Amino acid sequence: MTELTPEVGSTFALPKPAFDQLMSTLRSMGYQTIGPTVQQEVITYAPVEGLKDLPRGFTSVQDAGRYRLVYTGHPRYFDVTPGAASWKQYFFPPRVEMFNAQKSGAGWEIEETQNPSPPLALIAVRPCELAAIQIQDRVFLREEWSDPIYRIRRESAFILSVNCLHPCGTCFCDSMGTGPEATSGFEDRKSVV
Repeated sequence: MTELTPEVGSTFALPKPAFDQLMSTLRSMGYQTIGPTVQQEVITYAPVEGLKDLPRGFTSVQDAGRYRLVYTGHPRYFDVTPGAASWKQYFFPPRVEMFNAQKSGAGWEIEETQNPSPPLALIAVRPCELAAIQIQDRVFLREEWSDPIYRIRRESAFILSVNCLHPCGTCFCDSMGTGPEATSGFEDRKSVV
């Protein structure tokens, strides 16, 4: 693999072949790699293996109550702004099996379910999405109490951030200090060239 040794939190360009190598390395380390994909004409988050799975050549058009993907054919991969999909489903899934109960004679046998999900590598997380994850952290990882399922998933996660190149007119990241450039909550900022 290409040697990449930037300072933590630094910005650098990640060549396309190195990106696929990074994804392969993450999967070999046991991570489930999740990133933006195009499904049913919207951006959604799903398992990805490399550049071939990412939304290359798309832009998004957003306005009050409207979101639409447009294929332009340009060579960039991360030129879309997030749609309705959220990373929350990976850290705080809507359904989690917590235990199994079996009737045994006069009582019940309870068996706790262990967290079977692999660690997550979230690919191409936008600055506004990083801010949303940090808000979830403040809710679910409080000092006096934390959600154990959220904690396991969040603490084992690897987050690869990308800066937002074209915030739309309905974005409020600049006024909230949450973008369009990522400043915290990620491993390193990288761009694919």
